[in-house]
Amino acid sequence: MQTLLVMGVLQAYDLSVYPNASMDLDVLVDAWRGTLKMSLLSAFKSSHDEHITITRAPLQGVYVNKAFKVHGLQLAALTGSVAVTCDRPSHASSIPIGTVFSKDGVDYIGHPKPMLKLPPKVFRTGCAQKGVEPFLIGYWAVRSTYASADVNAEQIHKDIHVKVGVLSTTVRVPVITNTKPLAIGDEVIVLKAAQSDYTCEPPSKTPRVEGRQKGSGKAKGKASSGNGKR
Repeated sequence: MQTLLVMGVLQAYDLSVYPNASMDLDVLVDAWRGTLKMSLLSAFKSSHDEHITITRAPLQGVYVNKAFKVHGLQLAALTGSVAVTCDRPSHASSIPIGTVFSKDGVDYIGHPKPMLKLPPKVFRTGCAQKGVEPFLIGYWAVRSTYASADVNAEQIHKDIHVKVGVLSTTVRVPVITNTKPLAIGDEVIVLKAAQSDYTCEPPSKTPRVEGRQKGSGKAKGKASSGNGKR
């Protein structure tokens, strides 16, 4: 019985015939945003941001403060802003890292948004400073170029298994690593990717439901990922 009229006033609802609340779209989107940030934090543990310098002028760039062998440097894409959407987000530099869940036949994809907040150019003394707290992440400051001869680094990714409730999948966290030996003071430069390169390709398995819950079936859709640099 879906609804029950009691004494002409009270209605009761049998929840076995209603959609499970844990599969509510707003709940899933908010939960996956937090989970994806945790996956970025996990990959950032092995990032070497403490061994780089970010320049503001004359050009923004990233320079190493120690020597690195090939693939010795890793710069992970940490951010405080992650979108989960079925459409490409409005920020053109957002990077799709995988399909995190499917609902009603629609795939929802995680997109870390670029986040680089440099310190203020002028520091005042004698009064409290108001402004944005610096957020310095080497990945977002690396310079890209079409001149392949100048390139000494590339985009790779780290596969991170993530889970929200009964849904689980694998996302690909963007990482920059060096393809040539780096000496102290060398700039890290990657090849500029065409906009069409920002696609989500399935890394392995589809997002799956672990176990069964009433009112819901198996999740549909392919796990997908992409990597690229703005």
